Amino acid sequence: MTDKDIRDITPEEAWQKYRQGAIFLDVRSPEEFERGHFLGSKNIPHDQLLNRLAELEEYRDNEIVLFCASGRRSDYSKGLLYNKGFKNLSNAGGVNTLIRHKPQGL
Repeated sequence: MTDKDIRDITPEEAWQKYRQGAIFLDVRSPEEFERGHFLGSKNIPHDQLLNRLAELEEYRDNEIVLFCASGRRSDYSKGLLYNKGFKNLSNAGGVNTLIRHKPQGL
C-alpha cells in the first residue's frame, strides 16, 4: 500500500490548503520532525495525540492537513481527531510526496 492509497487529497491540494492558512499537522515522531519539517507545521506524534488534544483546540474550526512518513499514522490520527469533534480534516499522505510537489517559493 502506498501513500496514494491512503491519502484523501493530492499533494497539490495540500499545498493549496497550506497557502489558504490550513494547519499542517505532522504526526511523525519528534526525531523524524527534527530531521526535516515544513515551516509553520505543528508536530504532535500520533501516539501522543489524545494526551495533547488541548494544543489543537484553538484550531478546531480550521482546516487541518495531516501527514506523516507514509500516510498510515496520519490516517489513524485523522480518524481520532474526527471522533473528537474535529471535522475539517485531510490526510495528505507521506512527507516525501509533499516535498516532491512543494511549489516554488514556499
